[in-house]
Amino acid sequence: MNTVAGQPLLIAMLMIPGHARDAAERVALGQADAYILDLEDTVPAAAKDDALRATGDLLGNEQGGRVVYVRVHSVDAGCLTRELDAIVGPSLTGINLPKVESAADVVALDSRLAALEAARGLPIGHTEIMATIETARGVLRMNEIATASPRLRCLCVGVGDLTRDLGLEPQGAELSPAIVAAQIQAVFASAAAGLQPPHDSTHAVEQDLATLRHRAQATRALGFRGKHALHAAHLPVITEIYTTR
Repeated sequence: MNTVAGQPLLIAMLMIPGHARDAAERVALGQADAYILDLEDTVPAAAKDDALRATGDLLGNEQGGRVVYVRVHSVDAGCLTRELDAIVGPSLTGINLPKVESAADVVALDSRLAALEAARGLPIGHTEIMATIETARGVLRMNEIATASPRLRCLCVGVGDLTRDLGLEPQGAELSPAIVAAQIQAVFASAAAGLQPPHDSTHAVEQDLATLRHRAQATRALGFRGKHALHAAHLPVITEIYTTR
């Protein structure tokens, strides 16, 4: 039985590079429904260690009730154990697991979280999971991924990496039918598994509010109820579109 899907929707989630010097201040501002401290794609290779250290230090402090996730590396990347050891604790709401390709990826994360929770005196199941689908393999296994763990709050479809995995041209305001098909699959898989509705991925260009709005309106019409943001300026648009009935 899913234990987290009944929680409030996290409509606007602000992604912050883990090595950003103002990460704590941006979380403290409380502009978003939730925050994702990133250890993966927004962090250059030379800053990976600093990002992990800074994220662990930030989460070592109480976050005033803020919902804080961390995007770790994929299960196959070889650094998940070290990352989890540095960040799991009372202030961490959940893990955003990227490039999920099977239920086994989610189960592996669930098992590692349970061991750390037990060792650190946290309730088993304290740490939620958000699974991001970014490859063709992940799309084809989305139904099994959606039922892999009671910790799973929602799915996210990563448009950029999925575009590259499918060999498509970079996406403009109008997405390829193949990408839209993956988004639709996420809606069905989420509903069937009793998860919260899926989330859309970030839009990289800060000033391009027109494309942001168009894509958000399109995924809202499909049944998505949230989107990640790289820029605080995108939060009002996201909140407006995904809360409009």
